[in-house]
Amino acid sequence: MNRLHASLAVALLATAACGDDEPGVKVTPLTCAWLADENNCWRQVALAAESCAATAPGILADDGKSCAFDDGFEVKFDPALPLPIDMEFDPTLKFTATRDGATCLQVDESDTSWEVTTSAGTVRMDSTEGSMDATITCADGSLVRGDVMKLFSCDDGGLFSFPGPGLISNTGEFTVFLNGAKRTDPQAGSLFSFLPVFSCEEPQDPQLD
Repeated sequence: MNRLHASLAVALLATAACGDDEPGVKVTPLTCAWLADENNCWRQVALAAESCAATAPGILADDGKSCAFDDGFEVKFDPALPLPIDMEFDPTLKFTATRDGATCLQVDESDTSWEVTTSAGTVRMDSTEGSMDATITCADGSLVRGDVMKLFSCDDGGLFSFPGPGLISNTGEFTVFLNGAKRTDPQAGSLFSFLPVFSCEEPQDPQLD
């Protein structure tokens, strides 16, 4: 069964690694308005991956360390993805994507944080268990911070628009996306706002041939 990856789970179950902010650091509340802003710092970074995105599915290597494509796009996972992918135990996404040899997207995710880098800079979300707050560090060093639960009240998707990398899997194939990169369209029945970056076909089990 398809299931969104850990970005939403982190948002729901985590709290910001707060501490004292440095003097002069701008802190913006995490609100529905910030999520809907087409110029928020996450969208600026995430949308830069659009020119990097693969145009057709690639083939995941048997060792789960890389995915090869025919259009100059390549992905290397470090550590390797555990195969077969079991969506009951979301794999942590750590990869570098290149196009024609040049790095165009890096994702480094853990149980309590993620960091996404494109040509537009780096955005990071840090969290720890305990409450429902989240802190996003923008490429310019400014912070976005607030109670994630309040996003349930958003008219345009709310938590479904929460920034972060994600993975959705069908039988034998998975797609990696950046969530919250585009506006949702509830009137069209869409509460999700992800930008697909690439899809990979998993290696076939020889016993099934």
